[in-house]
Formats: sequence, C-alpha cells, structure tokens
Amino acid sequence: MSWENVEINREKLMDVKGVLQLSADFSPIIQNQMFDVDMHGFPVFTDKNIALLNMLFDNDVAYAKVTESSYEEEMKLIFEGMFDSTSREAQQTNIRRAVYRINRDNSTSLPTLSGSKKKSASGKPTQKQIVELLKISNGERLDGIDSNEKGENKELERKLTGGSLLTARAIIDMIQFGDDSGGAVKNAILAGEAGLVYKIAHAAEETVNNALMQEAAGKNDSGIVVKRIEKNNFSFATKFCHHACRRIGEGAGKYCIYDSVVHEFLPYYACEYIEADTLGKICGFKPERTTFKEQYKKVNELIDAWKKLSAQEASEKGEGYGYENYRNLYDAVLESINRWRDAWILCPNSQSCVIHHHLDGDQCNNLDYCSFDRFVWYFFKNQWRKKKAEGLLEDWESLPCSL
Repeated sequence: MSWENVEINREKLMDVKGVLQLSADFSPIIQNQMFDVDMHGFPVFTDKNIALLNMLFDNDVAYAKVTESSYEEEMKLIFEGMFDSTSREAQQTNIRRAVYRINRDNSTSLPTLSGSKKKSASGKPTQKQIVELLKISNGERLDGIDSNEKGENKELERKLTGGSLLTARAIIDMIQFGDDSGGAVKNAILAGEAGLVYKIAHAAEETVNNALMQEAAGKNDSGIVVKRIEKNNFSFATKFCHHACRRIGEGAGKYCIYDSVVHEFLPYYACEYIEADTLGKICGFKPERTTFKEQYKKVNELIDAWKKLSAQEASEKGEGYGYENYRNLYDAVLESINRWRDAWILCPNSQSCVIHHHLDGDQCNNLDYCSFDRFVWYFFKNQWRKKKAEGLLEDWESLPCSL
C-alpha cells in the first residue's frame, strides 16, 4: 500500500481509551471529538487528530509542572551554555545539566551500567563493582561542587551517578574548554552528523571496558579473561543530539529520536505509507514477495539491528551507519505522510471537519521530527490504545502488501 490509497475508515472512530466505535452511533459534534482511524484501526495524521492529541497532551497534569515556554527557554540556555567560552565551570555545569535533564525527562535508564546487582554466572561485573572500580560511588553534583553546600537552584544539588556521570564526562572531554573542539562538536550537531550518536551512546561502555582492561593488565596475569560490559545508550544519544540540535539551532533539528514506542509503530507507518519499491530499497527486501506482516517484521528487526550496533561495528561500518539508515527510513515515512496530508486536506471530508476550520496556522504545517514523535509517543504510550494496536498487528499474519 502507498500514501495514494491509504484510506480513512469513515464507519469507525476511536475514543481516547483506544476503543473503536461506530461513527453512525454519534452526532457530528461527538465525531469531531474522536480520532480518525485508517482501515486497520490505526490513527491517521489528519489535522483533526493532531489537534485532539495536542489538546490531551496540553491538559495532561503529568506535563503541567512547568509552562512550555519557560521550559523551552531554560533548555535553550542550558544547551547553548555547553559551548560557553567564558567559564569552564559554567560550561561543565551546563553539560551535566543537559545530560541530567534528558535522562530525567525521557526515562532513558542512563545511570545503569550493569544489568545485575549480584555477581552472575557469566562473570561480568555488577553495578556496585563498576562504580567502585571507577571511584564514582558518590556521584557528582550538577554544579561540580564537592560539598553539601545549599544554593538557590535546588536542581544543581542533584547528582549524576553511574552511566549518567560517565556520559557527561565523555561529552565534557569532547567539548574541551578553550580550544577548537567545542566549535567542532557544535558544528557536528548542527550538521546532524550521525557518528556523534554512537560516540555518546557508547561513551559509558567504553570508559568501563577501558578500566576493566587496565585493571586486568595491572594484575600481570595473562590468563585473565576480561568480561566486557555491553551498554548501548542509543535512545539517550538520539534524544541528546535531537534536543541539542533544536536548542542551539532552529526548527525541529536534524536528529530524529529513537525510543521503544517509535520502534514498535514506525514500521507500521513505513509499510502503510511508503511506496513498496522505495521501502524495499531502504530495508533490503523485494516487496512483491512479502506480506504486509512480513514487511512489518523485517522493518522492525532492521531498526533493532541498527540500534544494537556495537562501538566496534559502528566504527568499522562508519560510525553513523545504523543511525543514518534509521534516519533515512524516518525521513521517508515523514515525506510519504506529508504527501498524504497534502492530498487529504483537499478532500471534502477534511474540509467539512469542524476542527479543521478552528486550527492555529502552525498546526497545519508538514509533520517534522518533533510533531511525528510527539504524536506516536503520546498516542501509543497509552496502554489501552497500545494494547489495541498490538492486537491488530498480531492479526495480520497473511495480509498482502498490495491491498
């Protein structure tokens, strides 16, 4: 299927809990308060759906702690401050705050360095053993002060621990104060260089494994087998680069975000909207020989493989190899959906929608990284809706791709 024949199911709508309802059972006013769905029961990217989603998000108490404008202003100051050339202390504080904020706001599990709290049969070090080896058991305050001194900004008293601390230190090393490296990293972010994602994703892993190697070498025992850890903070790295690029640049930036929700549902929109031949070229399969379900599975598995590239594999294939492929797929999805949106806006069904005539101008623009991620993440993170969508995917064992 392609963007040209993605159809909206006019007989059904979806309520906020993800339950499909017959549209004939509701008045036009109520219909305009429910999500449009495609023929498979998935939400489509109409202006109406985007407006409804934004309304739910903006009125969600979980996100009402700070106003969006004040939060954006503060984040912009933090990320711009990472390249502060007037004060080393201020620069490093801003880097630590940026790492802290991205992990806190996105729940990326960055502090974790080892999956086990107790020594496992594999012999890999535990979290406790690692932090003791690296002498980072006490963590590090965001302001870098080695004391319990209280200040006006309570956030600066927070501490980075484990992988968060190691990642922040690695970024501090990348952006050396007082030389040209800071400008190089800033330019790399603004250019959307994919290799930066892998450097940040594997920063903590590399630090730990280097320390383990040094510890083994110090024991002068050639028989020691070093049990390396595997810690790929890919999700955090994409989010850090995304937010940094947006805050020091303009617009939606040049980094798309990876997270588990997008991983699960981006393949659906790829299979549904991207032309079959184009999708086959991006993902390496012959669409005429595969069912829709097989296409979905292939795209899902490829995203997983791109994400899981080790530091060595990323370096051997070009550090941005996996992320570049992921971004190419993401870009193709956005392009195809936006083509569908251009066609849909001209349809009579769209023009008759009550919400369509009461939208702010910026809500009718093309989808970008920010708006697509927000829609997919917030819509499908709801467990009722996610369960319904996962059930639909399970039912498509033999659904042909040429519907």
